[in-house]
Amino acid sequence: MYKIVSFVILTGDWMIHSNGLALSLDRKEKGATADFISHAHTDHIASAKSSKNVIASKETVELLEEFRGISINQVQLPRSVKLLDAGHMLGSKQIAIEDENKGERIIYTGDFQLQESRACSRIELESADTVIVDSTYFDPDIKFDPREETESAIQFWTELKLMSGIVLFGTYSVGKAQELIAILNEQGIVPLASKKISAASEVYIKNGVKLDYASTTHNRDDYDQLIGGNFVGIVENNSVRSISARLNSNYRKQVFTAVATGMSTMMNFNTDVQFALSDHADFSQVMEYINSAGAKHVFTYGQNAALLAGNLRKASYNALPYMGIETALNQLVKE
Repeated sequence: MYKIVSFVILTGDWMIHSNGLALSLDRKEKGATADFISHAHTDHIASAKSSKNVIASKETVELLEEFRGISINQVQLPRSVKLLDAGHMLGSKQIAIEDENKGERIIYTGDFQLQESRACSRIELESADTVIVDSTYFDPDIKFDPREETESAIQFWTELKLMSGIVLFGTYSVGKAQELIAILNEQGIVPLASKKISAASEVYIKNGVKLDYASTTHNRDDYDQLIGGNFVGIVENNSVRSISARLNSNYRKQVFTAVATGMSTMMNFNTDVQFALSDHADFSQVMEYINSAGAKHVFTYGQNAALLAGNLRKASYNALPYMGIETALNQLVKE
């Protein structure tokens, strides 16, 4: 039942070997001839500092260099390789590889989502014989609401709480923060952004994403004007508690706290409210993606690879965890 695609050799080194290319996928792998970096989140850039041959989008390279301060040696795409939008964040890409001899195709998604984000390009869906899919949300019981419903809930709650005090969102500095800024901007709200979020947002603006926010790194008059009344702040997740206490002390106002992340379906962030605004695909979206690709073979990638593969097999998909093929087959025996 679990036939391995003929042109893709999945070995213990976690690389794709095809057309003379040894390609690492969002990992640091010894012996790779090229390193694919799907996007600029920290858990996907292990090879960035040391790689001499990075395959990535222009926007990802700019975020790595201008926001993260990592110099990147970007190479031209080999003839058999194509990058596709992943819908996850600015510059996020899937990678498609064509086997020139057998006419077969494999796509690695990286982190992806099917719902449309306000701060990056929508995902491109193309056919493939084999797909390697992100496994962040492996549980069929986790289902994200339509994006417009979640965005409306954020806007309504924010406007309501602004009548009584300060609103403080905790989020990731690059990706989700820019989505939040765009969502709030639609309601005419200009949030205050932390220094780190502001730096990432500048790269977004440079690439045509419209964002309106204030920061101490920009026009001080705009910043001072906003803090004269109730306002919205956006900071990193790990700063919410300390900054909330500081704002309460400095302004003598109630501070309402929130997070916006798909992980709120699985974790308690100890804030007043949690919004499941995800930039990943849930289980139903993973199935939709596989069906759209028409894939005969599915590999799951990431920390939850074995769990997602198991759940996909229960749903009648030909799925294995991408962890070196011998390890994957051993996992099947354990199940």
